[in-house]
Amino acid sequence: MAQKKNAYKILGLKEGAGKDQISLRYTILLKKYRSKLVRGEDTAAKDITIEDITKAYNTLMGYDDIEPDAETLKLRELKDKGIFKRFNLDPEKMSNFWTYHKMHIIFGIIAVLVVYSIISSIVNKVEPDFTLGIVGDIYATNSEAVVDAIETVIPALKEVSVMPMSVKMTAENEFDIAIQQKIMIEMAVGDLDLVIVDKWNYDRFADSGTFMELSDVAKELDIDMEAHEELITELDESVGEVGEGLYGIYVTDSEFLKECGIIGGEMIVVIRVTAKHPEAAMELLKIIVK
Repeated sequence: MAQKKNAYKILGLKEGAGKDQISLRYTILLKKYRSKLVRGEDTAAKDITIEDITKAYNTLMGYDDIEPDAETLKLRELKDKGIFKRFNLDPEKMSNFWTYHKMHIIFGIIAVLVVYSIISSIVNKVEPDFTLGIVGDIYATNSEAVVDAIETVIPALKEVSVMPMSVKMTAENEFDIAIQQKIMIEMAVGDLDLVIVDKWNYDRFADSGTFMELSDVAKELDIDMEAHEELITELDESVGEVGEGLYGIYVTDSEFLKECGIIGGEMIVVIRVTAKHPEAAMELLKIIVK
């Protein structure tokens, strides 16, 4: 109970806040923390760390609330017996080396791959000139086919990147949790231009100023606003600009997405407000909607 109380305090929320509020607050704090780093401001001990924020988020979302299995309970009992007690060894940690050190191992592997990639491409490095995100309970059967389709309809684009982050609303394992956290980071500070999201993720981010307003575009494309009433959102006061607007357009029945092999239940197209290539994003949006 005390752990949850402290988690609410870290995120600046009232006790009993819903998961949508927790997710929104987590996103906002990530943005603020990232902004401080970019501006070179001090993020010393007087402030909470990004690890504190993530741990509090995981606690309140229930990701840490997992009952230990019988094997784990046995290992915990051994901690106070024999050689384990004498040398202050933790049998649970020893038997789960991968669990406790997997991030170090993963980061080590990633570091090696990054170095190799830099060395391999130092002469002819090509940065993506457009990045498409696929977020939530939506799936791309073939990312290369998506890239080919986009470069065909917009010939000016020569290096399209597709970033699938497919995951259901309820995390079923550690991989799902990692994907959900990756979505948070990419939405807050990533390089995504245009994103296809499900309704749950749209609701998580729309009122936090993550997406570009599309009200004028909807009128231009003669979009049925009544059919999009659920997508009309009022920005949160913390964003600084309050007002209702349309920040996404339903594209569930888009022929272009079907041809690309992008499938899902409810699919919504959005443009990140900090898109690096907003013109290309708007052009592709219109193609997808039509």
